[in-house]
Amino acid sequence: MPQNSLDPELSGFIHNLRATLPYLEEFHQQTFVIQISGDLLEIHNSRVIEDLALLQQVGINIVLVHGAETQIRKLLNAEGHDYQTEDGIFVAEKIHLPLVEQAISSVNWHLLSRLRSCGRQLQT
Repeated sequence: MPQNSLDPELSGFIHNLRATLPYLEEFHQQTFVIQISGDLLEIHNSRVIEDLALLQQVGINIVLVHGAETQIRKLLNAEGHDYQTEDGIFVAEKIHLPLVEQAISSVNWHLLSRLRSCGRQLQT
C-alpha cells in the first residue's frame, strides 16, 4: 500500500466528518427534542446513548423524552397482572400506577446512568 493511501475505514470517517461539518455549524447551540422508545432502550448493544452524548459534545442541547411501555408490560407480567390496550394505546388501571411509576423510574435511572457513563453533564 502506498504511504499516502488512507485506510478505507479512516477514509470513510473523514468523508462522513466533512459531510457533517456544515450541520454542526448550523445546529450549534440549538436544542433537539428526541424521543426514544422503551424498545430501543432494551437493545443492550445500541449506540444511541453514545450518539446522544456526541451530539451534546458538539454543542447541541438535547431534551430527551423516553418511553417505557415495554418495561411497564414486562413488570406487570412479572407481577402477574394483565393490562389493556385501546386502539393500540396502553391503558393502565389505577391500581397498577405504582408499578407503572416504578418501571418509568427504572428506565429513567438506567438511561441517566448510561449517559453519565459517557461523561455527560446532565440536567434533569
